[in-house]
Amino acid sequence: MKKIEKNPAEIFICSLNTHVSIRNCTSTLNTISRFMGFSSLKTYPWHEVNYIHIIELKRILIDRGLKPASINTYLAIFKGAVREAWRLGLIDIDTYMRIKDVKRVRGDSELVGKALEATEINRLVNYKCKKNRIREIRDSAIIAVCYGAGLRRSEIVKLDLSDYSDNKLIINGKGGYVRTMYIPKFAIDSLNQWLEIRGNDEGVLFNRLLIGDRITDQRLAPCAIIRVINRRCRLVDIERITPHDLRRSYATNLISSGVDIFTVQKLMRHANIETTKRYDMRGEEVKKAAVDILPF
Repeated sequence: MKKIEKNPAEIFICSLNTHVSIRNCTSTLNTISRFMGFSSLKTYPWHEVNYIHIIELKRILIDRGLKPASINTYLAIFKGAVREAWRLGLIDIDTYMRIKDVKRVRGDSELVGKALEATEINRLVNYKCKKNRIREIRDSAIIAVCYGAGLRRSEIVKLDLSDYSDNKLIINGKGGYVRTMYIPKFAIDSLNQWLEIRGNDEGVLFNRLLIGDRITDQRLAPCAIIRVINRRCRLVDIERITPHDLRRSYATNLISSGVDIFTVQKLMRHANIETTKRYDMRGEEVKKAAVDILPF
């Protein structure tokens, strides 16, 4: 086991629960250190950090033209490392509280990604082809479950057969939580078609396939979900989307169907409803339609 030095940034990184968070926060803290004139998070003088430092960082990020959401992410990660500096006794509580009290940058960021119409989801899931039949059935099930449960790609590759029963999935998700997710009939049907081929052996739910569609007992990597979706988009002639666009589609289409935002928040497994609101990709036509039905 690697020895953890008395560096608050490294301790903050070690406290994270996923490889993605570890990689992203390491990169961000190294970038912050360079912005502030140091080579890396290891050489940043965390024992000298103070209120002026975070104000300088905030100004640097604004001057570089970063979007509010990106700036706030930088500030939150910086504050995470500072919190560990306080816990280690490198700074006092007054210094930590002054840094913690620095406000987020306000402002609206442009919506990122897209939400698919139901007809497009239908084309992605229901694609049929006798060639590569096993791969197509598996990929349809992956897309149906990704959309039907609003899953992140890191969540879908963690699924085991034992996580699926009685039309429910047990999700081991971001932050180490475990949740039960109900899936709709179209996703159940697609998943059951895959299980007829896969069989009932214990192990991963969505297996890696070799050339010739030979089923292995190996787990897919998260990047493989990107390839699955890209390939299916080409086959059905839909503009390329990301796995997270399926999650955006899940939230947007639930809201469009009349599901209240608080229920969508629970289904998306968001701690903050403001996060859920960012997944609402409905356009200006929704505002116009709302005004048109205003009683008079």
